[in-house]
Amino acid sequence: MAQKFIVPISIKQLASAGSDALTVFLDGEVYGRVKIEGGGRISWSSGSGVYDTNLYRDSANTLATDDVFKAIAGIVTQTNAGVPTSPLPDGALAVDTVNDSLYFRSGGEWLEVASNSTSVIIQANPPTGQDEGTLWLDTDTLSLSIFYNSEWVTVSGGLATSDIDGGNQLLNDILEAEVTNWPIAAFDGGTL
Repeated sequence: MAQKFIVPISIKQLASAGSDALTVFLDGEVYGRVKIEGGGRISWSSGSGVYDTNLYRDSANTLATDDVFKAIAGIVTQTNAGVPTSPLPDGALAVDTVNDSLYFRSGGEWLEVASNSTSVIIQANPPTGQDEGTLWLDTDTLSLSIFYNSEWVTVSGGLATSDIDGGNQLLNDILEAEVTNWPIAAFDGGTL
Protein backbone atom coordinates (compact mmCIF):
# COMPACT_ATOMS: atom_id res chain seq x y z
CA MET A 1 0.00 0.00 0.00
CA ALA A 2 1.36 3.43 -0.93
CA GLN A 3 2.10 5.83 1.89
CA LYS A 4 1.33 9.54 1.71
CA PHE A 5 2.99 12.10 3.94
CA ILE A 6 1.56 15.60 4.07
CA VAL A 7 4.13 17.02 6.49
CA PRO A 8 7.96 17.03 6.27
CA ILE A 9 9.70 14.05 7.85
CA SER A 10 12.57 14.75 10.26
CA ILE A 11 14.75 12.00 11.70
CA LYS A 12 16.56 13.17 14.82
CA GLN A 13 18.76 11.87 17.62
CA LEU A 14 20.68 9.26 15.64
CA ALA A 15 23.70 7.80 17.45
CA SER A 16 26.25 8.53 14.68
CA ALA A 17 26.74 9.59 11.07
CA GLY A 18 26.78 5.87 10.15
CA SER A 19 23.43 5.11 11.79
CA ASP A 20 20.62 4.09 9.44
CA ALA A 21 18.15 6.96 9.13
CA LEU A 22 15.87 5.59 6.42
CA THR A 23 15.91 2.18 4.73
CA VAL A 24 13.53 0.89 2.04
CA PHE A 25 12.92 -2.88 1.78
CA LEU A 26 10.81 -4.82 -0.72
CA ASP A 27 8.68 -7.65 0.68
CA GLY A 28 10.73 -10.74 1.52
CA GLU A 29 14.17 -9.17 0.97
CA VAL A 30 16.94 -9.38 3.55
CA TYR A 31 18.73 -6.15 2.56
CA GLY A 32 17.18 -2.81 1.85
CA ARG A 33 17.23 -1.57 -1.73
CA VAL A 34 18.29 1.91 -0.59
CA LYS A 35 19.30 3.40 2.73
CA ILE A 36 20.20 6.87 3.90
CA GLU A 37 22.57 7.13 6.84
CA GLY A 38 22.61 9.92 9.42
CA GLY A 39 25.69 11.49 7.80
CA GLY A 40 23.95 11.68 4.41
CA ARG A 41 25.55 8.65 2.68
CA ILE A 42 23.10 6.93 0.35
CA SER A 43 23.74 3.22 -0.32
CA TRP A 44 22.02 0.78 -2.67
CA SER A 45 21.82 -3.02 -2.92
CA SER A 46 20.07 -5.62 -5.06
CA GLY A 47 17.95 -6.56 -2.04
CA SER A 48 19.57 -10.00 -1.81
CA GLY A 49 23.15 -8.90 -1.00
CA VAL A 50 25.09 -6.29 0.92
CA TYR A 51 25.07 -2.62 -0.06
CA ASP A 52 27.45 -2.35 -3.01
CA THR A 53 26.96 1.19 -4.38
CA ASN A 54 27.06 4.56 -2.64
CA LEU A 55 27.06 8.32 -3.01
CA TYR A 56 28.08 10.74 -0.28
CA ARG A 57 29.41 14.22 0.57
CA ASP A 58 33.21 13.97 0.53
CA SER A 59 33.96 17.59 1.43
CA ALA A 60 32.50 21.06 0.85
CA ASN A 61 30.85 21.21 -2.60
CA THR A 62 32.02 17.67 -3.47
CA LEU A 63 30.00 14.48 -3.98
CA ALA A 64 31.89 11.17 -4.18
CA THR A 65 31.35 7.46 -4.65
CA ASP A 66 33.57 4.49 -3.82
CA ASP A 67 32.16 2.74 -6.86
CA VAL A 68 31.66 3.52 -10.54
CA PHE A 69 29.43 6.42 -11.57
CA LYS A 70 27.94 5.82 -15.01
CA ALA A 71 26.52 8.69 -17.01
CA ILE A 72 25.28 7.91 -20.50
CA ALA A 73 25.81 11.51 -21.63
CA GLY A 74 29.22 11.85 -19.90
CA ILE A 75 30.37 14.03 -17.02
CA VAL A 76 31.96 17.37 -17.81
CA THR A 77 31.67 20.99 -16.83
CA GLN A 78 30.33 23.09 -19.69
CA THR A 79 31.44 26.67 -20.14
CA ASN A 80 30.28 29.33 -22.56
CA ALA A 81 33.74 30.68 -23.37
CA GLY A 82 37.09 29.68 -21.88
CA VAL A 83 37.52 27.75 -18.65
CA PRO A 84 35.41 27.69 -15.46
CA THR A 85 36.15 30.39 -12.92
CA SER A 86 35.03 28.28 -9.96
CA PRO A 87 37.76 26.16 -8.31
CA LEU A 88 37.85 22.59 -9.54
CA PRO A 89 40.33 19.83 -8.59
CA ASP A 90 43.15 18.61 -10.80
CA GLY A 91 41.87 16.02 -13.25
CA ALA A 92 38.64 17.92 -13.99
CA LEU A 93 37.49 18.31 -17.60
CA ALA A 94 35.72 21.35 -19.04
CA VAL A 95 34.10 21.80 -22.44
CA ASP A 96 33.99 25.25 -24.00
CA THR A 97 30.82 25.02 -26.08
CA VAL A 98 31.46 28.33 -27.87
CA ASN A 99 35.02 27.64 -29.07
CA ASP A 100 34.68 23.82 -29.28
CA SER A 101 37.64 23.18 -26.98
CA LEU A 102 38.34 20.62 -24.24
CA TYR A 103 40.36 21.61 -21.16
CA PHE A 104 42.09 19.46 -18.54
CA ARG A 105 42.96 20.81 -15.07
CA SER A 106 46.49 19.95 -13.92
CA GLY A 107 48.76 21.65 -11.39
CA GLY A 108 45.98 24.12 -10.58
CA GLU A 109 45.90 25.35 -14.20
CA TRP A 110 43.61 24.70 -17.17
CA LEU A 111 45.29 23.19 -20.25
CA GLU A 112 43.58 23.12 -23.62
CA VAL A 113 43.93 19.50 -24.71
CA ALA A 114 41.61 19.35 -27.69
CA SER A 115 39.99 21.68 -30.17
CA ASN A 116 38.92 21.53 -33.78
CA SER A 117 42.63 21.53 -34.73
CA THR A 118 44.01 19.22 -31.99
CA SER A 119 45.40 15.81 -32.86
CA VAL A 120 46.48 12.81 -30.83
CA ILE A 121 49.91 11.32 -31.54
CA ILE A 122 49.61 7.53 -31.61
CA GLN A 123 52.88 5.63 -31.31
CA ALA A 124 54.96 3.49 -28.95
CA ASN A 125 57.73 5.96 -28.05
CA PRO A 126 57.27 9.42 -26.50
CA PRO A 127 57.18 12.12 -29.20
CA THR A 128 59.76 14.93 -28.97
CA GLY A 129 59.50 18.67 -29.60
CA GLN A 130 55.80 18.93 -28.77
CA ASP A 131 53.70 21.94 -27.75
CA GLU A 132 52.06 22.16 -24.32
CA GLY A 133 48.72 20.32 -24.33
CA THR A 134 49.63 17.77 -27.03
CA LEU A 135 48.13 14.33 -26.41
CA TRP A 136 50.02 11.04 -26.93
CA LEU A 137 48.51 7.54 -26.89
CA ASP A 138 51.23 4.98 -26.06
CA THR A 139 50.46 1.92 -28.20
CA ASP A 140 52.53 -0.35 -25.92
CA THR A 141 50.63 0.44 -22.71
CA LEU A 142 47.41 2.04 -24.04
CA SER A 143 47.96 4.99 -21.68
CA LEU A 144 47.07 8.55 -22.62
CA SER A 145 49.53 11.34 -21.74
CA ILE A 146 49.55 15.10 -22.10
CA PHE A 147 52.68 17.20 -22.72
CA TYR A 148 52.71 19.59 -19.76
CA ASN A 149 55.50 21.61 -18.16
CA SER A 150 58.03 20.19 -20.66
CA GLU A 151 57.26 16.54 -19.87
CA TRP A 152 54.74 13.81 -20.63
CA VAL A 153 52.20 13.38 -17.82
CA THR A 154 49.99 10.28 -17.89
CA VAL A 155 46.32 11.17 -17.52
CA SER A 156 44.88 7.67 -17.93
CA GLY A 157 46.56 4.32 -17.43
CA GLY A 158 46.32 1.39 -19.73
CA LEU A 159 47.29 -2.21 -20.29
CA ALA A 160 50.13 -3.68 -22.25
CA THR A 161 48.77 -4.87 -25.58
CA SER A 162 50.17 -8.32 -24.84
CA ASP A 163 47.71 -8.50 -21.94
CA ILE A 164 44.84 -7.95 -24.37
CA ASP A 165 45.73 -9.86 -27.53
CA GLY A 166 48.31 -12.36 -26.31
CA GLY A 167 51.25 -10.41 -27.78
CA ASN A 168 49.97 -10.65 -31.36
CA GLN A 169 50.19 -6.85 -31.78
CA LEU A 170 46.88 -6.85 -33.65
CA LEU A 171 45.64 -4.05 -31.42
CA ASN A 172 48.67 -1.93 -32.38
CA ASP A 173 47.62 -2.21 -36.01
CA ILE A 174 44.24 -0.73 -35.08
CA LEU A 175 45.74 2.04 -32.93
CA GLU A 176 48.24 3.11 -35.58
CA ALA A 177 45.44 3.88 -38.01
CA GLU A 178 44.67 7.57 -38.43
CA VAL A 179 42.21 8.82 -35.81
CA THR A 180 39.82 11.63 -36.68
CA ASN A 181 38.28 13.59 -33.77
CA TRP A 182 37.32 10.64 -31.53
CA PRO A 183 38.23 6.93 -31.34
CA ILE A 184 36.73 4.93 -34.18
CA ALA A 185 37.33 1.42 -32.81
CA ALA A 186 36.63 -0.24 -29.48
CA PHE A 187 37.73 -3.64 -28.17
CA ASP A 188 34.70 -5.59 -26.94
CA GLY A 189 36.61 -8.30 -25.07
CA GLY A 190 36.23 -10.92 -27.80
CA THR A 191 39.03 -12.72 -29.62
CA LEU A 192 41.15 -10.61 -31.94
